[in-house]
Amino acid sequence: MRLAGIVIIVAIGMVPGCMRSSLVSCGDERLCPADRLCHAKVCVTQPQIDVCAALADEETCSFGGVTGYCDSGYCRPARCGDGVVDQALAEVCDDGNDDNGDMCSADCQSLEDCGNGRIDVGTTEQCDDGNRADTDGCQANCQLARCGDGILDALNDEACDNGALNSSAPDACRPNCQLARCGDGVKDLLSGEVCDDGNLAFGDGCRPDCASNESCGNGIVDFTVGETCDDANAAARDGCSGCLVEVLRSRVVGATSPSPRFRGAMELDWVRNRIVLFGGTTGGAWYGDTWEKDGDNWVQMSPPTSPSSRSEHAMVYDAKRHRVVLFGGRNSLGQVLGDTWEWDGVTWTRLASSSSLARARAVMAYDAVRQRIVMFGGYLANNTILRDTWELDGATWVEQAPATFPATAQIRNAFAYDPIRNESVLWLGETSQTFVWNGITWTERIVTGPPAGEGVMTFDPGRRHIVMYLAAGPARYTAEWNGTAWTTTATGPTARTGAMITSNEGYSTMFGGQLNGAVPTAEIWVREDNGSWHLPFTPDGPPPERFQAAMATDPVGGGVLLYGGSGLDKVTGLTDTWEWYGSGWSLKTPSTTPGPVPYSSAVYDPVRARMLVLGGFDYLQESQTNAVWEWDGSNWSSQPAMPGPIQGTAAAFDPISQRVIVHGGTLGGSDLSSSYVRTGTAWSVIASTMPARHRHAMATDPVRGRIVLYGGRTQTVAQRYVGVGR
Repeated sequence: MRLAGIVIIVAIGMVPGCMRSSLVSCGDERLCPADRLCHAKVCVTQPQIDVCAALADEETCSFGGVTGYCDSGYCRPARCGDGVVDQALAEVCDDGNDDNGDMCSADCQSLEDCGNGRIDVGTTEQCDDGNRADTDGCQANCQLARCGDGILDALNDEACDNGALNSSAPDACRPNCQLARCGDGVKDLLSGEVCDDGNLAFGDGCRPDCASNESCGNGIVDFTVGETCDDANAAARDGCSGCLVEVLRSRVVGATSPSPRFRGAMELDWVRNRIVLFGGTTGGAWYGDTWEKDGDNWVQMSPPTSPSSRSEHAMVYDAKRHRVVLFGGRNSLGQVLGDTWEWDGVTWTRLASSSSLARARAVMAYDAVRQRIVMFGGYLANNTILRDTWELDGATWVEQAPATFPATAQIRNAFAYDPIRNESVLWLGETSQTFVWNGITWTERIVTGPPAGEGVMTFDPGRRHIVMYLAAGPARYTAEWNGTAWTTTATGPTARTGAMITSNEGYSTMFGGQLNGAVPTAEIWVREDNGSWHLPFTPDGPPPERFQAAMATDPVGGGVLLYGGSGLDKVTGLTDTWEWYGSGWSLKTPSTTPGPVPYSSAVYDPVRARMLVLGGFDYLQESQTNAVWEWDGSNWSSQPAMPGPIQGTAAAFDPISQRVIVHGGTLGGSDLSSSYVRTGTAWSVIASTMPARHRHAMATDPVRGRIVLYGGRTQTVAQRYVGVGR
């Protein structure tokens, strides 16, 4: 080890000797190369001193091709990393080192701040476009634009960006920076979606606009699944039942009908679906005729045997034995009767009964659970009013002994069986009391009843209530019993007594009665699905011959609407409005019409519940027209016109967008390929690739949710073309 130390010492001792021959001492412990001068604590060349002899410090200087700055009387070469910002080198910074990421780049060319237009190595910058703005592809923080950075970047087709809040939660901006939309599989409540099954198909439990789960009762009309209405309830007799429009029934009066009368009896044979009417009086004549009503037509029957003429008898249908049962009444001699008869659709058969039962104006109902006919009250030949209760099991009348029964004997009673609640409901007209028979006893329901008067009652299977028409002097009322309370409205036919009523196919039919206490009538009134009463109409005969008329189906009214056209002379323009209800045509008498506009088209808009007549050739103006008219069931009204005049067009209702679509037609001798859409009452033009044509046909396919177009003509040739669109 000592030898090694000696060697090291010798080596060190030799170095100074060698250095002295090439170094110059500056006298302050500094050494400079022999070809350099000691100056201002640095080693410089003579040219460095000479060039700055006449220059002030910091002035630019140059020597031997090297540029620098005068500093303490010599020209100091400029370089990055010397701690001095050298303008000659275009330095923007110099922190005395050659490191990046310390706010001065290694080449002294950048302060490494975002927005300087330079991507600085060693920093977090991903981009630098020379500004501190967002939404231009490089964000203000010099990061590349990306979905999820909380900045809405239109250049990247972002529709939203809420940063960390992006998610697949309802109503959130989606992880792909797209807005929540129908068809993305998420039900978004704020946008009104009620479903979202991830597709835009129909008929799968979620409509393509996500506004309906395509279920009946949701208050939205889903045409693609066959609905024609949806009133958000399951009730019938309110105009919409099972999401199908409840059409008006028995709208037509047949050629024959029973003569005017009152205090007869009328009942429905449920199995044969026939209304059966027997007897009645005019006050001077008594009838023993039998009539049946099948739909719109009355047919007088000719049974081989029949009860005698009478009025004030009772009649009810025995569902177990499939017979209409008639009891008692009063004949033209003033005698009260106690006979019991059955009608089987062909003849009347008399049943054995006791003469002690004889009475008139009794009321009867059929207890479907106990399979008994229940009879209450009536009056005897001496005008004694009864309040006893009897039951018929199909062969024998048996008097009942209820523990309780109405305290007062009355004659203006109405009686019907409620199959929903399995009880027979009795209304006493003179005191407006309500009693219920359960097969054992009578129980009074303490409720507010209709006004006292005389009524007729039947069970309405559509509304699942008992319905009663009653007259109280000149006033008339319709009342419904729901099992616990009466609902009474001042509606119905003009006041009458002694009318006959029954139910058929979910609606009520009432016949006859005595008007003003004296005048018998043969009017037939029908209480419709919406609770309104109406008289059937008498057909006006078929419309006159015509061509180029406008015609469309009216699902709300349950018929077909026809308007105008041209007479066979091709000169006369027609302005008549007709409605067809399955049994006959009715000529309407509106105060306003679209005028003579043959070659117009028609379509029914179920959203607005209106029929439209569109365009055509205006005979009065002798020009094509773009006029639009709506029919509301009683009158025509002018609406905002289509974008342009057009005739021979076709129109249909789109069940998906729930708008009216119009395509084609002619204008000034040229065929049109235009398509118009009507939203509410406003029109707009839509793009179409369908060929130009006129006098073609369009129809809605509600099951497939499509509009189908067929045929038509051009100015030179007929077309055979099928197009399907939405």
